[in-house]
Amino acid sequence: MQYGHWISLDELTDQASQFHQLFEANGLRVPQNTVECTSIMMALKLLKNTESLMTISELAVDQGFTFGLDSQYVAMAVQELIPDYPINLVCIDRHSLTAPAQELFHSLRGQVLRQTRAVASEVVVHA
Repeated sequence: MQYGHWISLDELTDQASQFHQLFEANGLRVPQNTVECTSIMMALKLLKNTESLMTISELAVDQGFTFGLDSQYVAMAVQELIPDYPINLVCIDRHSLTAPAQELFHSLRGQVLRQTRAVASEVVVHA
């Protein structure tokens, strides 16, 4: 996997990113053949049209992006836990959110609160 083509959803220059930490925590260098693509939909399209690898959380695969992952992809469970990574909320005033954004916020918040175990990462390979 070290010599494979990878797609990173994180900035390649960010040494604190989950992508970098996944390799560094295991004593490996970040693969040299890595393309940065911060758009999940574009990354899935790249994955579909190239022979590449990428990490994506089980939560994203199970809940949000099942329409983008079909039988053309092979998911391999990775036993390593992805290190914690800060997520910044752009608007903390829930009263100024639009109704759809507020519903999404409460839905996501509920999912996170119900989540009792760490979410493992998956490596997705185009078959």
